[in-house]
Amino acid sequence: MRFLQFNGVLNYMTGSAKDYIPSFISLLREANITSLPLKPFPKRYLKYLMENISYYLRTYAQLLDLAEVNADKSKKDLAILDHGCGNGLLGLFAKYCGYGKIFLHDLDDDFTASARLISTAIQLSCEEFITGDTNKLIEIIDDKKIDLILSTDVIEHIYNPANFLQQVKLINDNIILLFKTPSNPANPLLNYRLKKMQYKDEWEGGSPDDYATFGEDAHESFRVMRKKIIERQLKGLNEDVLNKLVSLTRGLNEEDITKSVIHYQQTGSYPFVPSHPTNTCNPLNGSWTERLLTVAEYHKLFDESGFYLQVKNGFYNQWKKNKVLSLLMNIANLSVKLTGRLTAPYIILIGTPARKIS
Repeated sequence: MRFLQFNGVLNYMTGSAKDYIPSFISLLREANITSLPLKPFPKRYLKYLMENISYYLRTYAQLLDLAEVNADKSKKDLAILDHGCGNGLLGLFAKYCGYGKIFLHDLDDDFTASARLISTAIQLSCEEFITGDTNKLIEIIDDKKIDLILSTDVIEHIYNPANFLQQVKLINDNIILLFKTPSNPANPLLNYRLKKMQYKDEWEGGSPDDYATFGEDAHESFRVMRKKIIERQLKGLNEDVLNKLVSLTRGLNEEDITKSVIHYQQTGSYPFVPSHPTNTCNPLNGSWTERLLTVAEYHKLFDESGFYLQVKNGFYNQWKKNKVLSLLMNIANLSVKLTGRLTAPYIILIGTPARKIS
């Protein structure tokens, strides 16, 4: 058996990232990372992750094992970007498992600051902590030769995924993408739950009390937000016309709503009817509420951006403290093996260059 040393932490080298989980959990707990001086939302999110850490690290291990299978280099020579890194645990776990260069990126400075603090606390250094949108990201890592982009629960929030996929090709034409997403409408129970979340954001608004991973601030309904944007553009609109514009601009950000309103003002033509019955986004920042796309739609997106797409199924959390719940989740995982995406709680999208099929 071979061993690998990271900043005083001794790891054994095996074929799967899963083998690193027990010692990495010990490292996180010994560093008492939940007591670090983090901002409220990163702190609350980290607490949730640590309460379910065995499960989340297994999902990260699934991503890393798939990364190693699809890459041309050994893991010690790979440069990984953890996109939408949050508290950085995926990227830091990759570093702990022996992957080469790790870059952590998030749109929110509170999260990149959190990732930096955790990195210091567990003595695992990363190459760079990057804050900003995709344009800023590409500007900063333009010459860094990133081999893989990994993300969990991010792709379903990106306003324009087609544009995003085309942008990441600018980083490296041979880049490999691995995205974990709950956007799996093939699972009817998951589809119902996510549509319920979308309905609430669209019609009622949301707050941090809704679920553990909700943002720091409450927001009014997306319909109300769009109505205010439209009323600023066109004052004195007939109420029926206003409500129709509010409905037809569902899924648009403020910039595109403004364009639609100007187009209506100039031509009298309404925007196209949204293609999905419940998909909706925050018009102020363009972040979708768990946007639901079918695997066929993902295939089209990836294909048009020059990627060959593979899709793998996820698994449920059978590592809960409650033994009854663990048993139920174990049974659910057996059902995933039998029925595939029909019962999978998430899917993994693997994008490789179209000319390179693994």
